[in-house]
Amino acid sequence: YKTHIVDAEALGLDRVQTARTILELRPDVVGFSATTSTIESAAMVARLVKDGDPGLATLIGGHHVTALPEETLRRFDGFDVAVVGEGELTLLDLLDCLSRGLDLDPVRGLALRHDGDVTRTSRRAHVADLDSLPMPALDLLPSLDRHYGIPLQSVHSFPAISLVSSRGCSGACTFCDASVMGRTARAHSAEYMLGMLKELRRRGMASFLFEDDNFLAFRDRFDKLAALLRKEHLSIDWSCFSRVDSVDDGLLAAAREAGCWQI
Repeated sequence: YKTHIVDAEALGLDRVQTARTILELRPDVVGFSATTSTIESAAMVARLVKDGDPGLATLIGGHHVTALPEETLRRFDGFDVAVVGEGELTLLDLLDCLSRGLDLDPVRGLALRHDGDVTRTSRRAHVADLDSLPMPALDLLPSLDRHYGIPLQSVHSFPAISLVSSRGCSGACTFCDASVMGRTARAHSAEYMLGMLKELRRRGMASFLFEDDNFLAFRDRFDKLAALLRKEHLSIDWSCFSRVDSVDDGLLAAAREAGCWQI
């Protein structure tokens, strides 16, 4: 499928400009990803897009709709279909059915409109092998150094960018919604991470924030990544999220040696 990304926030587009940019691409399907804080903006853009081209199929995915699929579709009529949970494999099956005019009920991981109500299809399992997914399509994004950054309190040097190298967390913190990624922790391999970091360095990135729920929980992977960074002479500055019960003196010393300056 020929794909475009319109990163409205990165480009500084308002809702009308975003809808206009999408419609100029003349797509068949438009997918939105939204958190709770952005769901209303996404819904307004979806409504504008549908008004401009009623034949478009509009999809909504992300944390908010995964936590509240029925409420989201009932509240926002600009979304036709909701993708619940991780979306990579669900989206492929969904697009296959849409392109062939097939019924969507067999596609796992959806919330659908049926006769004025909202129904759910069967649940889709999480992606077990994250390395089976391709590298992020950085070529579809606007210039990284001009349009992306991280909070200043997490910056050690510029340009800086955040990335996620694992999914899920075995912790049970009461404030955390694990409905999308789940409680089973899965991680990209050290080799996959090295390839991603090298590509981001090639694109000018100097400092990284790993926004994994618990980056240092994967001790064997971290040890291997640190060794690969030394072997490749890839000196980077980085910070991460972790848990106090996931670290010890040895791990903290190794992280510092590998370029970590803040947790």
